[in-house]
Amino acid sequence: MAEDILISLNDEKTARHYYELHITLDAKDNFDNFLNFCNKIEWRGSRFSEDEVDHYHGKWFASARCHRESSIKIWLKEAINAFQEAGYNVIRWKAEDTLLDSKYGDTLS
Repeated sequence: MAEDILISLNDEKTARHYYELHITLDAKDNFDNFLNFCNKIEWRGSRFSEDEVDHYHGKWFASARCHRESSIKIWLKEAINAFQEAGYNVIRWKAEDTLLDSKYGDTLS
């Protein structure tokens, strides 16, 4: 995937900070293999042993950040296809617009 650039072309909608993309997958084989695969497709991997919200057990997550709204569907489709071709079962995907982030100096006052 091409590196995302924080610019606005032709009034294209951009995030104030970033869009965060998430893909939830069933756990498969070895977690280190999963992390290596995530790195290969330029995503980050993580895992939870239990999720109280969705009640999935042993699921893994892949996350990425981009700044252009037009990149969201492309990045998600490419990653989902790559995971499925590698034999991973995609449970869910989503994109979030980060409105506030203390890392960027936002405050709650």
